[in-house]
This record gives sequence, C-alpha cells and structure tokens, in this order.
Amino acid sequence: MADTDSNIHENPYLRNIESAPYELGHLLQQLPENFSAFSGQTPTADMQLIAAAAAKHAENANVAVMCGLDAIGKMLFIASQSKDWQINSTQMANIGCLISHLAIEAQFLKDTQGDLEFTLQELAKKSVATA
Repeated sequence: MADTDSNIHENPYLRNIESAPYELGHLLQQLPENFSAFSGQTPTADMQLIAAAAAKHAENANVAVMCGLDAIGKMLFIASQSKDWQINSTQMANIGCLISHLAIEAQFLKDTQGDLEFTLQELAKKSVATA
C-alpha cells in the first residue's frame, strides 16, 4: 500500500517505525478476529487506520528483514573467499537457523501486509460504491 508522507503523519497508529515488528503485533491484537472486507460488518474508520498502520509496519519490517538477509549473504560470500576466515560448525548452524527464521518471518510479514492491504482496498471500493 503506497502511503504518501502526509498519509503516514495523519495516521496516529503509525508510530515507532524503528520497532515495526513489535508495533505490528500490537496493532494486530487490536483488530477484530474477523477483520475482513467480507465479514458483513463495515469496520470503523479507527479500525481501518489500525489496519493501514499494521500493513505499513509489516512492509517496513519485511524490508528490514530482506535487506539484512541480503547483507548477511553478501558478507558470508565475501568471507568464504578469504583464506583467513574461519567459522566453526556451531556458528555456521546458528547463522543457518537465523536465516531460515528470517525467511519465514519475511513471508509472514508479506502475507500479513497483502491481506491487510487487500481488505482495505475492498473496503474502499465498497465505500465508493455506496457513496
């Protein structure tokens, strides 16, 4: 969901962007379990602001995860070419577990962002249709 800077500043729920994963979880807890454009109930404007902030936090967290994974990959590749670089098998296993975990987290973040954005887009279409 493309937010302009003015939209970001107008949403009181979009705060602490440096803690995007924490904020995302906190915002998701505030949404009703059945938050959907197809639930039969139109979410309040406040709920829609919460969902928009959550989608943006999911996007921001995913960007951080993906950029971090890319940096780790490049660093490991460069380090592996060095004759002086040594890493033990436990350290390598820990890096592997971290990368696997981050890839799964990135997929969750992307799915969450997509689900929230889809719902908000469908709600906007309904709003235009009834106006």
